[in-house]
Amino acid sequence: MLFPNCEVRACPNETTLRTFLEGHREPMRLAVLDRHGTPQIATLWFRYEAGALWGVSHAEAWLTRRLQRAPKVGFEISTGLGLRGQGTVALFPEAGGAQLDHLLARYGIGEGSRLARWLQGRRDQEWALRLAPSKATFWDYAPRMTEPHAHG
Repeated sequence: MLFPNCEVRACPNETTLRTFLEGHREPMRLAVLDRHGTPQIATLWFRYEAGALWGVSHAEAWLTRRLQRAPKVGFEISTGLGLRGQGTVALFPEAGGAQLDHLLARYGIGEGSRLARWLQGRRDQEWALRLAPSKATFWDYAPRMTEPHAHG
């Protein structure tokens, strides 16, 4: 299983899911509860590795602070093909810089770019986020979107 303790519903096979997770470049969306219990969406770069979805967040970001207090999240990675579910985030301050490097490479952000220099300038303040899904569903809406539609 790609995610320990989480069978992905409606997924045709592990190869399809792995190909999707490794090839998809749209950011992941996390649903977290703010300090008032109101849902908020955070969008962040992600990568799949070793049974989890990884991202980074600055040590002082509201997302990091919220995840310290309330680590259960909803998530979605999608366009017409996607994965959504629920899980728990663990924070790893010591691994933030290494995960940042992986994410910059994955998203094609060149070392000399202004964004890469800015992020690398604060790499010691980036925390790695490890999302372990507990419930997940895979879908492919492409066939529905290409079917002819009746016009009335």
